[in-house]
Amino acid sequence: MEDHRHDVVVIAAGYAPEMQQFLASFPGLASRFSHRFEFEDYGPEELVTVVERHATEGGYELSLHVRARLLAHFAAARAAGRSATAASPGRPSTR
Repeated sequence: MEDHRHDVVVIAAGYAPEMQQFLASFPGLASRFSHRFEFEDYGPEELVTVVERHATEGGYELSLHVRARLLAHFAAARAAGRSATAASPGRPSTR
């Protein structure tokens, strides 16, 4: 495998703390990942857009009230220092 190291692509994805724990779990594992990318969390407005798109794909339309409530929820999660995506409805927060 070592002879073909540059011919193989492995993608591991997750939240930063869990990825750091994963890479530290085995000696030498971190050195096997030559490129690392970290993406910013989606902002509250972007998350509302994601929900709207999923709703539309399912044949639903968000009312202005629901849109406002979602925006407030995601903004509050961000203000509290939690990842808005980790605090999304239907997904338990780890904090």
